[in-house]
This record gives sequence, C-alpha cells and structure tokens, in this order.
Amino acid sequence: MKTKYLLSTLLIALLYGCGGGGSGTSTTTGSNGKNITSNNVTDKKTDTKKRTFSQTIKTEGPANSVAVSDEAMFVAEGKNGVEIIKIGFSDSISSELLYKIKDIDAKKVTLSKDGTTLMVERADTKVTLVDIRDLTRPKIIGEKPKISLNNDLTNKNGTYKYVAKGKDGMEIWDISNPSNPELVSTMKSSSCFDIVLIDDDEKALIATGPVGINLLKLDNPKVPNSVGNYRIPGASAEGLTLNSTKDVLFVATGKSGIMVFNLDMLLDKLGY
Repeated sequence: MKTKYLLSTLLIALLYGCGGGGSGTSTTTGSNGKNITSNNVTDKKTDTKKRTFSQTIKTEGPANSVAVSDEAMFVAEGKNGVEIIKIGFSDSISSELLYKIKDIDAKKVTLSKDGTTLMVERADTKVTLVDIRDLTRPKIIGEKPKISLNNDLTNKNGTYKYVAKGKDGMEIWDISNPSNPELVSTMKSSSCFDIVLIDDDEKALIATGPVGINLLKLDNPKVPNSVGNYRIPGASAEGLTLNSTKDVLFVATGKSGIMVFNLDMLLDKLGY
C-alpha cells in the first residue's frame, strides 16, 4: 500500500471515524502485534457519524519523544532504542514496525528540515545522526558531541521563540532583533517538556508530564495565558509533534506508548 494513501486514510479516519453512532472504547491489534486502543465519540456537527478522538499505539519501550514524517513516526524509547513505525489504517489505526535502532539510549528524536536525517539525542547528551531515506535500512552516519537538541520553537514571523525548560517551565524570547534577544516572559506554573504551535501560532500546546497537555493563548507573549488542560488517564505527556497538515497530534506518553489525537476534537475538549 502506498505511503501517501496510508497517511491520508489515517487522517480521514481520525477526522471522521468509521460510521455508526454513540461513544465507546475499543482495542484492536496492528499488523505487528501492537495493541491499539481507540476512543470514539459522536460528531457534534452531524450527530450521525463517529469520529475518533484518540488512539494509542503501544511501544516496546517507554515513549520519551516522537517525531513524524509523511511516511512514518520515530519513537525514542530510552535503552530500548528507537522504533521506526509506519502508520496505516483499517478499522482503526494499525502500525507496522519497519526498523528498530538498537544499542542506543534514546532521549529525544528530531527530524532534519529536509526529512532525510533523524537526530537522536542520547542519555549521554551526544546526538546520533541517522540517514532515513530508506526507512527499512536506516544508516548511522555520524554523531555530534554533547549537545542537546533544541526544545524550542520560533513563530512564523520570526519574532518570538518559545523554549521548553522541562521542570523549570517555559521561556518566551523576543528575537525580532537577533543580535539582542530579550527574555520577555517566564512561565513556571507547570513543567514544559515540549511545545507545538497551533492556530496560526496564536496558541500553543505544551507537554507538562503527569499534568497532561496544557493549552496556552499567546496573543500577548509577555503574558501567556493557560486556558485549558487535558489530563491523560494513567499516562504522562512527555513529547508532542504535529503531522504536516497540523490536524493530528502525536503525544509520547512514557510507558503508555504514543497517543494519536484528532486535534480539532482535543481543542473542543479544551473549550476551543
């Protein structure tokens, strides 16, 4: 099955579900034997179709971080290494393990801008570089000594940078003058392990660990305003990433694996 078809059917499934009505939870098994749990709720607009709010893909090790390309997702799993998982769809999300990078203590994963290189931050803070142009035969091509992958995002206008500081919360920097960046806000009311910008960069979702996923309004970057929280039952929000069309959110949830959320429905639950 072609990759683009797999991804588009996944997105259609997440947005519209599989027919029927009502709400409930179901568990299926992916092509590689992974347990996949889905939570379905009724579509508020039509009241005739079920849409999939969230689904969980179990990983072999604890999911510390996740990165997503148009073809696969990459999961950092500590001493269990990195899993490269192709995502498809049948009745619900199914997954296929394409490759596992072993003998690496993976803390965080990030993709290069061109999508050809996976950068894996290890527990020793060194970064392993992996050529992923062939997802079934990735090749380690080098490493960078003792640097941390950036836990920050810059808005599309290049005026503000948002920095995840882990248990120390989040910082917001005015970088409109690159030669003189200015710290304009510090949020220490909750942990911040990862950030994604949404709604034309006017809002952000942050991973706060056991507290779950927080929604922030950023219309005034000097005073970020927390307006909602979604606590993941029995799991911890450790890492976040969006697909390329920014309508599906992937969350690394530690021992619980990867949760895949319909973003619109998550925002509905958060009151937006």
